[in-house]
Amino acid sequence: MNKLAVLDVKNIYINQKSISKKEAIIAAGNILVQSGYVKDSYIESMLRRDKKLSVYLGSYLAIPHGEFEGKDDINYSGISVFIYPDGIDWDGDEVKVVIGLAGIDNDHMDILSNLAIIFSEEENIEEILNADDPQTIYDLLSN
Repeated sequence: MNKLAVLDVKNIYINQKSISKKEAIIAAGNILVQSGYVKDSYIESMLRRDKKLSVYLGSYLAIPHGEFEGKDDINYSGISVFIYPDGIDWDGDEVKVVIGLAGIDNDHMDILSNLAIIFSEEENIEEILNADDPQTIYDLLSN
């Protein structure tokens, strides 16, 4: 897998209005469905996953993804990206970047580890939060 080759610039949404955690998970899942990465039922798996174990990772980042049992609902590995400049309340934590994730086999862990590396750098987080076009985010997440 080529880092985040599973990302398409059309699946990056910047300057989104703040919504609830549940709405953010559904929005991220809907883009995965529309792009053909997953079946509709994967969204329910994403919601169950966050109820069991929060998908908030720190650094303003949440990565909703399905439970292991939802793996059969994944057609292809892919991600969706939503930027909420004013933040979302994620069970008491502030989230500004929501990345919906569907990963087949080892892609799941590869994508998560690449995102963890990117978001461990403060300047990357700032660049993502201040991006004024999806291409900037795509370039940062793809390189």
